[in-house]
Amino acid sequence: MDDETLIAAVRSRPCIYEKSDKNHCNRDVIAAAWEDVAKEVGTCVTATECKSRWDSIRDYFLKKYREYRSSTSGQAASKKKNMAPLRLFNVFDTILLHRTNQWQSSRKRRRHRNIG
Repeated sequence: MDDETLIAAVRSRPCIYEKSDKNHCNRDVIAAAWEDVAKEVGTCVTATECKSRWDSIRDYFLKKYREYRSSTSGQAASKKKNMAPLRLFNVFDTILLHRTNQWQSSRKRRRHRNIG
């Protein structure tokens, strides 16, 4: 199974990864989407294998992203992690940006309630 093909197949089906998608909570739609991904990726691949590989890819990206974000701006450039190889996963950029914005908004609301 080719990771790039899998990522492209999942990227074209936002109901799998985008929580704001109207079909994200519909198990039947998600199952059908994974079956479509399996067909697109290869003939000898099941939907379960695709989902498992996607979970591994996503977890790897999140781990590397956290490492990248945890390096401070004051560190020497040679110590800062290189995100260039992870640009393949730009579908995750959207997810992370959305979650970061949600987190910051909820944090501001909590702080505002505590002050007032």
